[in-house]
Amino acid sequence: MLEREFKVKRSDGSEITDFDSIERTPEGELWQIEEKSASWAGDVNAWAQKQIFEKGQRYVDAIQNGVNLANPSKNIGFRFTNEINDPALQTAVENSVQQLQKQYPDYNFDLFIPK
Repeated sequence: MLEREFKVKRSDGSEITDFDSIERTPEGELWQIEEKSASWAGDVNAWAQKQIFEKGQRYVDAIQNGVNLANPSKNIGFRFTNEINDPALQTAVENSVQQLQKQYPDYNFDLFIPK
């Protein structure tokens, strides 16, 4: 892990978002990671929209506009720390990641969920 809780800023000093971690794979790829701990949610679609899709959009904004990032990659991962116990939530999360990939085809989005 290269960084933890990295706050990304605009040129005016305002915060765009924070990356939970910035990591390098054994192959040398750089990834910005958002960690999630939910295994269930009340309104699964609303949760996935806010916690995955909108957060993914903020990550893209940060990569494109962050002034304090040195050589950011276009790799964004969502890492769940727990299994997702609700199949509807898992589907909503997967759909949100697919939406991000369609909206930002030049970026790589990945989902890591423990089994």
